[in-house]
Amino acid sequence: MARPLEPRKSKVAVPLPDDATLTPDIRQRLQQLPALNNLRMFANVPHCFQSITSLIDQLFHAGMVDPKLREYMYLRIAIKYGLYYEYQHNLLFSEQLGITDGEIAALQSDGPVHRLSADGNLVCAAAEEITERFSVGDETLTALLERFGTEGTCEIILLVSWFNLLIRYVESTRVPYEKDLGDIIKGGAPLALK
Repeated sequence: MARPLEPRKSKVAVPLPDDATLTPDIRQRLQQLPALNNLRMFANVPHCFQSITSLIDQLFHAGMVDPKLREYMYLRIAIKYGLYYEYQHNLLFSEQLGITDGEIAALQSDGPVHRLSADGNLVCAAAEEITERFSVGDETLTALLERFGTEGTCEIILLVSWFNLLIRYVESTRVPYEKDLGDIIKGGAPLALK
């Protein structure tokens, strides 16, 4: 059963870094990125910031996995675990990628996702298994390898692993919700470095 999608009610949060406290290279990089609070929160770990933003850019713009499949996985995890911040972002990405209301409804099912395409159902199963059990099951891994090959399978596992890192970081630091998110998110992906 899915957890309710509602804003968190935490009383304490890690503060977002102020521009004045950031190094010039990080300030410059942030100016190249959408004004998303989750990206700014990564600047609180300055020695990792460039690498993390480069990883995000590569995951979303250089891979072989269909962006709609990526969004199926992310939305399914956000819906199932009541991740309001991530749901807001990925719902906008999915709309920009042409994901339909019917596909969103399929991702909201209480049981396993089975009303998408075969590929969609498969990647959602993988995303849930990795998120819940920290590992994809043998049956699902076999199906992934048969359908996507080694590189595609590893990319799917990396995408889900990245999203699990992101949700744990965002929820643990209590990244604040953006205002006017629709004005920030454009193009079906979180960033494209300029």
